[in-house]
Amino acid sequence: MLSLPYQLVQNLHWWSILIVALGSFCLLGILSIGWEIENPFGYDDNDLPLDDFCKVIRREVAVITSHPPPDPSTWIHSPKNHPFGSRCDINAIELGEKPVTEVCRLFQKYSDSPHTWVNINVNNK
Repeated sequence: MLSLPYQLVQNLHWWSILIVALGSFCLLGILSIGWEIENPFGYDDNDLPLDDFCKVIRREVAVITSHPPPDPSTWIHSPKNHPFGSRCDINAIELGEKPVTEVCRLFQKYSDSPHTWVNINVNNK
């Protein structure tokens, strides 16, 4: 930044003072912003309000844990549970009654993944 005026003075003459001042202002402003966000943890004016964040998290965890856990059979083995979404009419109960090879074939058919599924050898030994 110190050599910038000497580079610009031949081309810009007196305008080099304004250009160097504006460039210095921008670069020193970026440096000042970097100092402010370098350590966001503390109690300065520009620091993150971590105490408030912790209070909100504590309150949300208390709400979540105040309810009894749901019984998985009420939502896993429900006729409304369609593992493949609207693309397939098979619900979770029907899928559980199918052989493993058929389930693997359905996963290959209705999967959102662009990768091919690994062939699974199912041998009842």
